Amino acid sequence: MQTSFSHKDQMMAEAFHRGEVVGLNYIYEQFLPALTVFAEKIVYDKSIAEDIASEALVKTWKMCHKLDSFGAIRAYLYKVVFRDSVTAKKKQQQRSEIENTGGLFAEVFTLPPSDRIIQAEVYRILHNALKELPPGSRRVLEKYYLDDMTSVEIAQELGLSPGTIRNQKKQGLKALKEKLAHLSDKGFFKNNITTELLRIVKYIVKINPLAKTDTLVINNKTGVYNV
Repeated sequence: MQTSFSHKDQMMAEAFHRGEVVGLNYIYEQFLPALTVFAEKIVYDKSIAEDIASEALVKTWKMCHKLDSFGAIRAYLYKVVFRDSVTAKKKQQQRSEIENTGGLFAEVFTLPPSDRIIQAEVYRILHNALKELPPGSRRVLEKYYLDDMTSVEIAQELGLSPGTIRNQKKQGLKALKEKLAHLSDKGFFKNNITTELLRIVKYIVKINPLAKTDTLVINNKTGVYNV
């Protein structure tokens, strides 16, 4: 299994570690959308989720000299976002006078934190790969994969024929599979893209955000980072 980190990921992580703004900007662009989605699944409020994600990036930037790889940065970001999202959810609960044993806060743990992180990582990988596609295909696939819309719904929203949507989707999927081929141990995507990405990310990422330390396993190499 190959790592999900590109050469550019590693270079920018090193720049981030050195405290260079170019590294911060890269990490910001790579992770902000996925971290926001991750937080929103817990707090159910987009504006709060955006604040949590942005603040997590600031906190991680302050720790840059202790985070010496792309994997370490990623692990720390998800740990901080999970912790701060749960704290925000508790405050929402207190304001709503809901008991700790049930109500809204119980929904936070209906899906294991590790599964939430895996979902967010799949979103991040797709989001960044889609940005490199031609505008037409990118627009269709973003709505298909990220907004969970059907081909008919996409055609109606964009004012295009279903046939045009199908063609752009087909062309986009071919290009997207080529963009993501380096992630697969086979060098290509045989299955549905989201199914294959879930399989890959589950192998690459193992994070326990509830532990006192943040453990990230990549290709059987473990790094432990205190938060």
